[in-house]
Amino acid sequence: MRSFFPEVAEQVDEAAAAVFSAGNPDKFFTNYRTCMEFLTDFERELCTLEAVEAFRETAACKTFVGRWNLPIYFQIRYLPIILLRQKHQILLLYLFCK
Repeated sequence: MRSFFPEVAEQVDEAAAAVFSAGNPDKFFTNYRTCMEFLTDFERELCTLEAVEAFRETAACKTFVGRWNLPIYFQIRYLPIILLRQKHQILLLYLFCK
């Protein structure tokens, strides 16, 4: 655990840093889901709940999970909804204030 995962996280970081980019939200979500599934599978291989908790407290795990910029992802996803709502509000104002 202490030698395997830090190496994996470092390899992902070096070879595929774009994996963490939220610029393409569909690709970001796919990458995020795949990596979280990998973490889940990895944790299943640990023998005890204590081992899982200890793993989650490692610097490598915290850094890896922290690389996912979820606030930016949700802002990108939310923006079209806001713009559509504003468009409808303007249309309603135009129709009712004629």
